[in-house]
Amino acid sequence: MTIPGNCSHGNKLQNFAVMRIYEALGFETETLECAKRSPLSAFRHFAGNIVYSRSEASPEDVMSAERRGAFARFARRIPTRTVTEPLGELPSRYDYFSVGSDQVWNPRGIDCYRWMFLEFADKSQRIALSPSIGMSKIRSPYARTLMRGGLNGFTNLSVREDDGAAVIKDLTGRDAEVLIDPTLMIDAKTWLLLGDERLVPNKDYVLLFVLGNQSDDQKAYLEGILSEYGASLVRLSDRSREGEVDAGPAEFISLIANARHVVTDSFHAAVFSLLMGTSFTVFRRSGGSGSTMFSRLETLTRKFGAQHRIYGDESFTGFDGTVSAEEFSLALSGERQKFAAFLSKCIDGIDISSIANGVQGIN
Repeated sequence: MTIPGNCSHGNKLQNFAVMRIYEALGFETETLECAKRSPLSAFRHFAGNIVYSRSEASPEDVMSAERRGAFARFARRIPTRTVTEPLGELPSRYDYFSVGSDQVWNPRGIDCYRWMFLEFADKSQRIALSPSIGMSKIRSPYARTLMRGGLNGFTNLSVREDDGAAVIKDLTGRDAEVLIDPTLMIDAKTWLLLGDERLVPNKDYVLLFVLGNQSDDQKAYLEGILSEYGASLVRLSDRSREGEVDAGPAEFISLIANARHVVTDSFHAAVFSLLMGTSFTVFRRSGGSGSTMFSRLETLTRKFGAQHRIYGDESFTGFDGTVSAEEFSLALSGERQKFAAFLSKCIDGIDISSIANGVQGIN
């Protein structure tokens, strides 16, 4: 289970990664999506729109036909089934249910707590694989109560960022393991095989993948990079804005892999920059809930010694700063071992040797 939809590059890439991880362990996989909300879930969603000032508009509504097609091409790699039967019938059809990664536990986006916390399944069937909460504090008494109950339904807990672990500790008193995003479990060469270079320019370019607003300082910094490199600018986001390339997840991979530099406020753009060895700069996202979601990037850069790539931080080393490939590889190896060890606690008798050093191949 993960967030449904075909508009977020990172969401589809982590969905594919989770599928490949379980396939490497010997499982057949399906991504499950709910057919429709229950009346109670629909009311919660409506109330959430009011409480959190959410808009009903979806990025998919404004996507170009070309971008929609690019997402559809990639989505065909992920077996997906829409659940129409009562949820109580699911436990007898599957051995395990896995939720994550992405912001599946962000109360601003949860439509059905029973679904996202796998409450329909036996406790022994529930796996929380590097989910994200996307908030540093949960203030709503209603959300706190439902999340506490959902979290305590898992024998083992993991989360994707440090703030998420702190939230779980606050709600339940339990320690959750902070794991890497599943995309980092997939070998870089495998991601390159999945890439699509149809949108890659034949000259030097800087990729700007920014989801929030940019400050004047950030805009000036970007202009400085373009001038220094004599590079063109390629724009991309999750909103299909004017002047952006119509890239899906596969094109996203290749655009990052071939860029001279990536400027981003996106978690997965930073992840793939690290995987591809592409120099990058992280902007703090402004506007909306960006400031509360930055923990995932802080956790990522801390784990891999890349704090100096955060623009505006004291350690920032400018656009020509790099991340040591040797240090990244060493840290990644340790994090992959930790990720695999967590799954060994969730699945009885599983041999994790096939994933402990990363997953290779498209399958």
